[in-house]
Order: sequence, then structure tokens, then C-alpha cells
Amino acid sequence: MDRAQFYKEVYSITKEIPYGNVFTYGKIAQLIGNPQYSRMVGQALSYAPKEEDLPCHRVVNLSLIHISEPTRPLYI
Repeated sequence: MDRAQFYKEVYSITKEIPYGNVFTYGKIAQLIGNPQYSRMVGQALSYAPKEEDLPCHRVVNLSLIHISEPTRPLYI
């Protein structure tokens, strides 16, 4: 797959991210079939044309997702 085709697939998936949800760069790369290309997904989004009107704010780095531990009672 060439770079232009990869970028088009990134843009297509990004357009489909529902309101209130986020995807990681790695998840998009995995959906395209190239899980090792997560950094290239970020590069594609940085070069996205404005007329595409992509919700790039819904694509995040995995380290920015906060996974909280289960709720437990506080003992004071």
C-alpha cells in the first residue's frame, strides 16, 4: 500500500469515529491492517487537508487515556 492510499484510509476511519468516542493511533493502524504504523497515522492526520473536516481531536495517543482502578471505599 502506498502512502497516499494509507492516508485516505486513515481519513476514512477518522471520519467515522462517533461523537463522544476516541480512537488511538494504534487502533486506527490496526483497523487498516498495519498495526506497526501508528506513528504514520499521526503523520497522516498532521497533513490532513482542512477541507476534509476531520475530527482529529478524537484520535489520541494511548498514554493519554486514563484507565482508573475500580472504585473502593475510602478509610479515613
